[in-house]
Amino acid sequence: MKSANPGRQTRWMILGITLLGLGFRLLNLGTKCFWQDEGVTFYFARGPIYEDGSPELYFRLLYFFQILFGDSEAAGRLLSVVAGTLFIPLFFLLARRLFGLQAALLSTLIVAISPYAIAVSQEMRMYSLMGLELVIVLYGAWRLLEQPVVKSGSEFKWYAGVFLAGLAGIYTHVIFAFMLAFLSLAFLFYNLKSSPKKILYWAITMAAMGLAYLPELMRWTERAGSRDHIFVEHTFRAIRASVEVMARSLSMFLFGFYYKVFRDGPLQFPKILLVIAALILVIGLVWVGFNALRRRAVTPPERRRAAGFMAAFLLFNFVLFLVLEVSSSRHMITMYVPLIMLLGLLLWQLQSKWRSILLGLLGLFTLLSLVSYYRAPYFLYEQADWRGLGRYLEANAQPDDVVFFEGGRNGLYTILYYAPQVACPLKYMNTKAWPSDPYQIEFQREYLREPATLYAELTRQYRRVWLVSLKGFNNLFTEQTQVVPNLQVEFGPQLDLFAIDREYREQGEGNSK
Repeated sequence: MKSANPGRQTRWMILGITLLGLGFRLLNLGTKCFWQDEGVTFYFARGPIYEDGSPELYFRLLYFFQILFGDSEAAGRLLSVVAGTLFIPLFFLLARRLFGLQAALLSTLIVAISPYAIAVSQEMRMYSLMGLELVIVLYGAWRLLEQPVVKSGSEFKWYAGVFLAGLAGIYTHVIFAFMLAFLSLAFLFYNLKSSPKKILYWAITMAAMGLAYLPELMRWTERAGSRDHIFVEHTFRAIRASVEVMARSLSMFLFGFYYKVFRDGPLQFPKILLVIAALILVIGLVWVGFNALRRRAVTPPERRRAAGFMAAFLLFNFVLFLVLEVSSSRHMITMYVPLIMLLGLLLWQLQSKWRSILLGLLGLFTLLSLVSYYRAPYFLYEQADWRGLGRYLEANAQPDDVVFFEGGRNGLYTILYYAPQVACPLKYMNTKAWPSDPYQIEFQREYLREPATLYAELTRQYRRVWLVSLKGFNNLFTEQTQVVPNLQVEFGPQLDLFAIDREYREQGEGNSK
């Protein structure tokens, strides 16, 4: 079917797939507690925090959703649900434009039930919105690229659409600027000889977008101290870490899980079975892709052109994330889009028997991942029960105590969300030049060199220090100071609470003398 408008049957199928995706995105929406980036996002949208490492569009939209739907976890995540649900039919339109109806239906179904896409759509962060904006920009850009010549006035709406969606994208996340850079290179490559006028029109669109982005760019100069660097260090260790992040992300994209989810999560599975099934799927996909290239199986020629475009976009993202400092697969939703589209195309090239086998394996991984995902009380990539921690502190902290979070302000504000009635002050150390707020302890380098200095100051001012520590963070105190042995509580595999008591410290100092 080559018609740009799907028939009635196709429309019903897409509606059904979209409603299926919406159901998965609404299921247990408020069950998981916020993780620390969500906690700080809640307060940034409400106003007590006025600076963040990302632009403001998502937070402004979130503010209106909070007004309309309230302050609960489910209400805060509704914006991501809306963006993630709209992503499904727009993803289909782009995939259909590139690769035809059947491949588009396959890849869209994968997106609708993908544990990765569902998790992104259930998180109170901007990545679901960024994925939606990316699909819109890619659709508009491809409509412009596939036209051999400029038709007077007919392409204006597509340039306008790229401008609006692209501007929204760079006001959502800085990574989006790199996506626009790739599309600019693609316009130059495809039109340098055939249609220089289209290059001019695209350059005007990008220039207008840059001018509209100037206010945010000026604010970035004020936030320069909030991040040590954007690009990774040029060392083998740093590049290897980026490769590991991408490998884990590939696991999320295709299988819906990190291995540790099945090792540590609510479901327990033999490692060897998962490894064998994953290897079969990866080898199968590589074999399909190799044969498609060798036999030039992607037909007709315009489909090969589209496949080359998406493959180049995927490769661009791979190189980008080798050098760009990222911490999780959610940043890589820009890589997820071309990967799943190419996956749908490759699966459609298979004979029905092999297609059924690979789809069956994907379905098995999806089912296992979704069961594990929905049963977990917290997001599995952080594995921290902030809700339980907040309730514990509200019940046990006294007015002359203090709560100190080692990892920075994000966790502190998450504690504040779950313990708004805590009787004592909450503190964190300001190590990233954030603007002042009531909870900061100003950064001093001796606190890092000699953590006991800050520990001693806190225990002189307060009767008891409740120290919140995420394993893998700085651990300012835990390795160099004693804590009350019977006042250590765990809230999930990653989150610990220690109580450091003044009398216990003074007793220890007296014994050491």
